[in-house]
Amino acid sequence: MNRRPPFELRARFHGVLDWTCPWCANLNRSRVNRTAWRIQCKGKDCRRRFTFGVLLQSLAKVQYAGRPQLPPPDVAFPAATLDYWTSGANINRLVQDPEEESDGHQG
Repeated sequence: MNRRPPFELRARFHGVLDWTCPWCANLNRSRVNRTAWRIQCKGKDCRRRFTFGVLLQSLAKVQYAGRPQLPPPDVAFPAATLDYWTSGANINRLVQDPEEESDGHQG
């Protein structure tokens, strides 16, 4: 079985994004549509802008284990990683299991 996905990952978010600003701790609710890529803090003295993206993680290691999967402890309101975006850079990414990338198994 080929471990690398044969197709390019595509994902987009449409709806409401609840998030806390890492600078002022303001709880924000931002409406985003299919072409949105920026959000802004609504904190009175903050107003910082951010990009947002989608992070998908492969479940390949646990997919066929035969055991029930425990939900992540941060499923209700997960912590997020803050990074600094540069103009023209990607904001979405796929994270593959390092063992999948390095095992060299070809199917």
